[in-house]
Amino acid sequence: MNCELKRLQQSILKFSHFGKSENGGVTRLTLTQPDVDARTQLIQMMEEINLRVSIDDLGNIYGTYEGKEDLPPIILGSHGDSVEKGGNFDGILGILGAYEVVKVLHENQIRLRHPIVVADFTNEEGVRFGPAMFCSGVLAGVYEEQKIFFTKDRKGINFNRLLNKVDLTG
Repeated sequence: MNCELKRLQQSILKFSHFGKSENGGVTRLTLTQPDVDARTQLIQMMEEINLRVSIDDLGNIYGTYEGKEDLPPIILGSHGDSVEKGGNFDGILGILGAYEVVKVLHENQIRLRHPIVVADFTNEEGVRFGPAMFCSGVLAGVYEEQKIFFTKDRKGINFNRLLNKVDLTG
């Protein structure tokens, strides 16, 4: 049982079109249309292999592959947002690599004792809304959730208001 490198490469190529830059790479700033499109695609992929998808108050996406026992989950993943003119692998490779692992388990009907969660954390790069890693930082207890909600980008757009306008269900 192995992950399929070619399938992973195709997934990376698919996601490189969301926010594709002129000279290669991507610009997929948090909650811009390319980011929303990529996140919507990820949710669809998760649902295709019957992951239980949930989205928390911060917009973090979780796809859960149930385990055999009621144990704490193993969380794998990263972020789909990018810096301006970032690389095609940054962040998204962590998500798609985690997805590929779970897809192989699903295809082979293998359940681990622990659930596995594929996570896409919102605003890890911190380019649009500072500081970096603020949504995973809330989960880690580094930042206060209520303060994060009031963060604004350079154009004065409020994170929480924008997050509430975004539809990730396609």
